[in-house]
Amino acid sequence: MSFLINFQALAMRKYGTTWSLRNIKNKQSILLKDDAADFWDFLLDNNSSRDINDYLKRFEEPEQVEKALNSLAEILINNDMLIINNEIINNKEHYNKLINFNNSENYNQLANELCEISLMESKILLTEIELTHACNFRCLHCYQPESWKQSKLPGNLLQWKKALDKLESLGVLYLIFSGGECTLLPYFRSLVSYARERYFDLSIITNGYYLNDSLCKFLLKMNLSKITVSVYGFDSNEYETFTKIKDSHKKVNQNILLAKSYGLPVCARIICTKYQKNLSNTLEFYKSHGIDTEIIYEMMNKIEKDDNSISEMVIKKHEISELLNNQLDIIPPSRSCTAGTLKIRIEPDGSIIPCELLRMKMANIFNDELNDLINKPLFKSTRNFVSKFNNTKSKNGCPVMGGLLNERILKNETS
Repeated sequence: MSFLINFQALAMRKYGTTWSLRNIKNKQSILLKDDAADFWDFLLDNNSSRDINDYLKRFEEPEQVEKALNSLAEILINNDMLIINNEIINNKEHYNKLINFNNSENYNQLANELCEISLMESKILLTEIELTHACNFRCLHCYQPESWKQSKLPGNLLQWKKALDKLESLGVLYLIFSGGECTLLPYFRSLVSYARERYFDLSIITNGYYLNDSLCKFLLKMNLSKITVSVYGFDSNEYETFTKIKDSHKKVNQNILLAKSYGLPVCARIICTKYQKNLSNTLEFYKSHGIDTEIIYEMMNKIEKDDNSISEMVIKKHEISELLNNQLDIIPPSRSCTAGTLKIRIEPDGSIIPCELLRMKMANIFNDELNDLINKPLFKSTRNFVSKFNNTKSKNGCPVMGGLLNERILKNETS
């Protein structure tokens, strides 16, 4: 009996003796442990011949093992992770104890277990990379307007490939490319291809302006997990007042619908500010076209200088509630902070920061050796502080927004 792994649809990473597998197309996730993880190792290590008989030679009672492995294979096949042309024996009792799934009943349990494994193994689970600060929009809320016309890129394709290799070794499974406008990067497609070759669960955040036929066809082949398009208003007046680009509203909406028509996992991320007066209409428009939506209302402060313009446009949660007629279930729930622990963010020059709100340089993915990254004093102190914060009553708040997590406190942790 021979097996073929459906590599094209998979994102995967190993944490100690546990494999985390995710089918990007159907959004199913599995944790393989113990014997199940060992069998997956065998499938990966024997690319030319994945015959179950080769694996069974290791055991004194191969017939009993074969039944258990066939039940595991059936589970993997049902989740489109494995391909086989033989009939599967239906005996799931043993391997069901070694596998967890992310169906609607136990998704949170699996996610929590994966987080615990990642922390225990001192691994990073998620990374967002700002590939470039360059952007074709001139948004009012931009935190880095001085870099809009960035002509020289800090990194190059080879450096970013080496960076992705390091992130893979750090255990990163979920990867996000953003900017600026990430699609402006000259080697954007090459980097997307390389990320998928390394089996990252890859998403991108874009303003959608360049999401044309050519790019849609390419992204469809890459099997991205999510394509998030930032949206700034319901009509052209709202939109273009915010982006300062004529016809941006019309073009972005056309491209969102185009991406949807290609079957891409596109999501409209509504940037909620004082300028957003027709939030309900915006949501209804995308809903009517079958487009997933999410709401963002936190803003990053400008990096280069003190500027009150950002805080002046921030909308409060109760104001969003009024715009939505108290439909608060649409607003994302608060979660424990993961900055510097389960997730990190990387800037265009390779600087590693805890999150988008705390832009404190802990290390550099280009310059620092892999083994030195998470042992940097500021990196370790951030992880320790966030872990302590998540054991307090305020754990579902944001330690940055609450003023708790700052450079002075973290540096005191290392002294």
